[in-house]
Amino acid sequence: MQLPNFLVIGVAKAGTTSLYYYLKEHPHVHMSWLKEPRFFAYDETNPKHRAADAFPVRSMADYIALFNGVTTEKAVGEASPNYLHSRFAAHAIRTHIPDAKLIAILRNPIDKTISGYNMRVRVGNETHSWENILDGDEDILRSSLYYNHVKYYLDLFGKDRLKILLFDDLEKDAISVMRETYRYLEVDDTFRANVSTRHNTGTIKKARGIQYFRLQYRKSLGMTRAVQSIVPSGIRRRLANIGSSKFEKAEISTDERAGLINYYREDILKLQDLIHQDLGAWLDL
Repeated sequence: MQLPNFLVIGVAKAGTTSLYYYLKEHPHVHMSWLKEPRFFAYDETNPKHRAADAFPVRSMADYIALFNGVTTEKAVGEASPNYLHSRFAAHAIRTHIPDAKLIAILRNPIDKTISGYNMRVRVGNETHSWENILDGDEDILRSSLYYNHVKYYLDLFGKDRLKILLFDDLEKDAISVMRETYRYLEVDDTFRANVSTRHNTGTIKKARGIQYFRLQYRKSLGMTRAVQSIVPSGIRRRLANIGSSKFEKAEISTDERAGLINYYREDILKLQDLIHQDLGAWLDL
């Protein structure tokens, strides 16, 4: 039975897809074929979870099957950005893989909020204007408050088991960030991933149900690495792109951005003291 020994736990809209693929390139790293299993965040006692299509992997057997292709790789992992925001996930991880190393990549919460809002508008899940959101206590705003979530994981796992990366650093110098990440995972840090490709830029998934469909498709075919070599690559690419569409990024005004900075200011200042990293740029207009 193979379970991962590291997890990328967050956050959404902060480069986790690029991080997943850069990790996957390393010869001593094995990533689950499904980028976002969300398994440890699934609470089968929660009726909302059972009814939702946001959890493509719901049993330990299916989760273990994601790592059937592991051979000699030293680092085995997956990336589910919703773990950081889930205390249920934190305790499930500690129960099942207590020695796992954790990685969280954080983005300027203002930029993350804008990106998340854009996505929700484009898929039809957001009808509020920016004015409505800034005036209210919306989920989209709270999802970019990091301090309590990071502190919870640090208290539960310890500072040596949670690696904090910054999206801005990944954008500016991905080679150095990946070298640092490989070193943390104790694999060859001289390996250079192809960081010229930015993944998931301007692309959105219309439904989490697509992931569930792809999971069932692979299960029905027994989609191991050997079988994947038989299935034409064109078919695999079409499956991977189902439910994706391109969209233009929306912009917000300087005043609206200033309002978001005020909303996140206290959380940012507390977070930078917690992780001992300068986050002052997040407070700039």
